[in-house]
Amino acid sequence: MAAVAIPQPSSLNLKFVVGVVDGKTVYMSRSYSRVSPTATDEAVHNVGVTLFTLTDYGPGSITRTDKSELIEGV
Repeated sequence: MAAVAIPQPSSLNLKFVVGVVDGKTVYMSRSYSRVSPTATDEAVHNVGVTLFTLTDYGPGSITRTDKSELIEGV
């Protein structure tokens, strides 16, 4: 039987640049769960960019982690 993927809530992961120590960049990360699986990549990216502007830290990276439940298909 083939497996069927049922989309589950995604998460938004942000990496902030908080400084440099001994020549190495220091990061801080934050995760925001329960992102709708139907949210577009552009919408999730825009939220990440907006959250960067609300902090005193520099932007690092924006990552979206999608999850799915795999069930046995009919």
